[in-house]
Amino acid sequence: MHRKTLFGPLALCLTLLLCGGVRAQSVRPNIIFILTDDLGYEDVGKFFQDSREGERKFDTPRLDQLAEEGMMLTDHYVGGPVCAPSRASFLLGLHQGHSQIRDNQFDKELPEGLNVASLLSGAGYRTIHVGKYGLAGKRGSDLAAHPLRRGFTDFFGYLHHIEGHEHYPRNGTTDKQAFVTDGYKTITTGTDKTYTTDLFTARAKAYLTEQHATRPEQPVFMYLAYDTPHKKLQLPTGPYPEGYGRSGGLRYTGTDNTETPYVNTARGEIDSYVHVDYRDKPWPETEKVFATMIRRIDTAVGDLMQLLVDLDMDENTVVIFSSDNGPHNTDGQLPTFFRSFGPFSGIKRDMYEGGIRVPTLVRWPGHIAPASATSEPAGNWDWLATFAELAGLPVPAYTDGTSLLPVLDRRVTSLDREYLYWEYFHGGSTPEYAEFPPTARDRRRGQMQAVRIGDIKGVRFDIQGPDDTFELYDLTADSTEATDLAASMPDLERRMQAISRRARIPDASAERPYDEAPVPALSKPPGLSNGIVRRSFDTTGTWLPARPEFIGEAVPDSRGPSGDVAEGLPGGQAYAWSGYLNAPRAGHYTFQLENNGSVYVRLHDIHLLRNEHSTSTDTVTASLDLEAGFHPFTILYRLPEGERAELYLRWQVPGTQLTALKLSDLSYDRESITKQ
Repeated sequence: MHRKTLFGPLALCLTLLLCGGVRAQSVRPNIIFILTDDLGYEDVGKFFQDSREGERKFDTPRLDQLAEEGMMLTDHYVGGPVCAPSRASFLLGLHQGHSQIRDNQFDKELPEGLNVASLLSGAGYRTIHVGKYGLAGKRGSDLAAHPLRRGFTDFFGYLHHIEGHEHYPRNGTTDKQAFVTDGYKTITTGTDKTYTTDLFTARAKAYLTEQHATRPEQPVFMYLAYDTPHKKLQLPTGPYPEGYGRSGGLRYTGTDNTETPYVNTARGEIDSYVHVDYRDKPWPETEKVFATMIRRIDTAVGDLMQLLVDLDMDENTVVIFSSDNGPHNTDGQLPTFFRSFGPFSGIKRDMYEGGIRVPTLVRWPGHIAPASATSEPAGNWDWLATFAELAGLPVPAYTDGTSLLPVLDRRVTSLDREYLYWEYFHGGSTPEYAEFPPTARDRRRGQMQAVRIGDIKGVRFDIQGPDDTFELYDLTADSTEATDLAASMPDLERRMQAISRRARIPDASAERPYDEAPVPALSKPPGLSNGIVRRSFDTTGTWLPARPEFIGEAVPDSRGPSGDVAEGLPGGQAYAWSGYLNAPRAGHYTFQLENNGSVYVRLHDIHLLRNEHSTSTDTVTASLDLEAGFHPFTILYRLPEGERAELYLRWQVPGTQLTALKLSDLSYDRESITKQ
């Protein structure tokens, strides 16, 4: 086993630096993100199985060792309680209030632009995706969002969501017509006996071995996304091969091996091997299969970890292990048998903790303390920001995530952020399990929304209108979310109501009953002056940064709303405007942006407008309802040197025509702005 637009036309100049910009860091670590499908919170020993009594328990010894050598994230969440929104939130670094893939939008195309792969490939990483993708586009389409078109340099696995329901990709002959794709090539022969956990692990090992042999100086990001233990409940062909790592375990055999094509376990009878530890247990057959599927993942992780040691990559590789949502209840397997949902209510598709809180482990020798744990709330959309810091890049502005690295390496014990946010729709109901409190049994899901602030979680089920009250639960004392504290915490409930409107933007493809609820304004801040603060900053890297390092002090831009506001600003820098938008009346507002270069506009915590890396003047629009009053407003802008800046921001106040946003429509508070 392993050892250790617009203030008149605003025209500004600056330099856009592409694909460079890595901050000083001696050695950028490799990053391996291992994602399982439908693995519940209690399905990992250190999280709960090891503490269970009686016969209804199974082992995950290699994952337990990973926990002993790294950190347990006990309060780690996914973006959504099913795979499509969850995986999209991870890749995009966006929670479900901003992600373009919401609800059950399986095989919807991952949008172009920023994601974890494009971020890291731009920083010089080799970006490898092995396993289940599900965001390439529908079958029969042009697959515009193929992983190789979204920042990955290599892909081997399932392109489509439904393929992951079949763990033997028998060349399209199964009910799900599952095929393995290698790059752009569909494999049509030889995969009949390739159990996907084995196949994906073997291919991942081969990629890492090849990288070490040919380009050891290049850092690697690997996204290894298993499609198990999701249904179909299927067993491997036989026992795990002897040994681990470079000289043992699973081995990728390629296309020319007729005896065991692709993986050295492609022999014998498919769906036949129950792990020896569970074969004689007095369990239903479905539970033996389920436990074997998880044990196979566990052993595969140990195999991969030993390979890192064998390749001398162990010390400089960050390994993250997680799941895409809570446990399923399909094919006759019940999450109550092993209590896969842990000490929580809810399973897959639920907004209760059991649906969105998942077991997560992180290991990085010399940086993350062994056998450590953190209860700091984190979302899988935080990994993009974390990977940026690991790669020495500025955290992009266009993310809802916060780098977890200061918590992982113990620089701090908690992160400076206010909340986590979720939304999701499902037409069914929660299961009627005796382990859940009566209020959580057989409860209609419908439109759901949740906010977590500290240890208090607010959640709304079957939302009928924007003013439906959040139920509030103290997760430290009430993990099953049985006792609603909303009546005793009215101020906190109102705060969650405000956050639930200031943290998202409507998406026409996933309509909500609160889409037209106005974004609450702030009380008028004291000491406001007319206009907006402009500051400059240097940029390195591809994406506009969330926290620019400003040059000099804030300078109010007071030259008025004429068309020459930006004239004379030097290139080679970027600019930020910060202040408040003064909405004169409540109602529906439309915003329009035209620009060259890169622009990002934020209203409260809403990613309002974004048009990065435009080579010509493009137009983007956004609409939302606002309360009358003051709304925090930020613009980031940069332009390649030598170009004439073109930045035009317009808005349409209810009852008026689209017009240029003027300085008289904006205000600033010098003291609060300079603290940002």
